[in-house]
Amino acid sequence: MELTELYQQHKQSVYRLAVTWLRSACEAEDVTQETFLRLIEWKGKLQPGRERSWLLTVAANLCRDRLRLRKRHPEEPLSEQLPGIGPKDYEVLEAVLELPLKERSAVHLYYFEGYSTVEIAAIMGCSRSAVSKWLGMARKRLKHRLEAFG
Repeated sequence: MELTELYQQHKQSVYRLAVTWLRSACEAEDVTQETFLRLIEWKGKLQPGRERSWLLTVAANLCRDRLRLRKRHPEEPLSEQLPGIGPKDYEVLEAVLELPLKERSAVHLYYFEGYSTVEIAAIMGCSRSAVSKWLGMARKRLKHRLEAFG
């Protein structure tokens, strides 16, 4: 598959994952660009059909690096509206963004990107049972938070 096709097909998934981790549209754009730059470097070494998983793994690793670097700096809350998100969905998005990082990432990859728990475990570098645990905890937190909204 051509690089342009891969970019068009997967840029939104990479961007959404980065926003989920970093809570910053600007940083998510940077991570998205850096992810696709790495794709250019590694194109010949990728297994066909595994590009999306590889891109999301690279993006997750870049996000981890950014989070390590900004531990000393205060986080800036997500203030701008995301494209394609309606007002009703924004409450859900805000509830998801308030989850702890591991739970937030698992929810994003499972519900928004459609990965199985086994695939998420490979992307996040953990066990399948850890992913299942994070999803269960996230569901409880989200249920409680969204019931409070009425």
